[in-house]
Amino acid sequence: ILGGCDAEIVILSLPGMINEANELATRLAGRVKNFAGQFEVPGLMDAIPYCSLMIANDGSLPLLAGHAGVPAVVIYGPSDPTEAAPFGSQHSLLSVNAVCSPCNQMACLYEHHGCMRDMTVEQVLQAAARYLSPTG
Repeated sequence: ILGGCDAEIVILSLPGMINEANELATRLAGRVKNFAGQFEVPGLMDAIPYCSLMIANDGSLPLLAGHAGVPAVVIYGPSDPTEAAPFGSQHSLLSVNAVCSPCNQMACLYEHHGCMRDMTVEQVLQAAARYLSPTG
């Protein structure tokens, strides 16, 4: 699933993002271990150091990964990667050059969500591959 790498994929979520995490688990149908909603923030802080890589949207989890020394591929939409990057230099910060971003709005003012829809799975996988060793 991750560019020829033998990776175990685990879904973690903050307590308020369980529905979104479960939707992702459904889309990945059996190829992941879903721990959405099973950890409060202190438990997440304990679990993250066991990860080899975090792939996440901008927010608290990549910031926690940065503090734990775990590399992260962070997807930015309406927010500015230069203002909300995790601590450290071992991260890939992904964003697209949408004409309206960064707008820092929770809801798209133009209802096209170009800053998120124009990000491709291939871009994310390519960034993740830099941190993972291929199987062989």
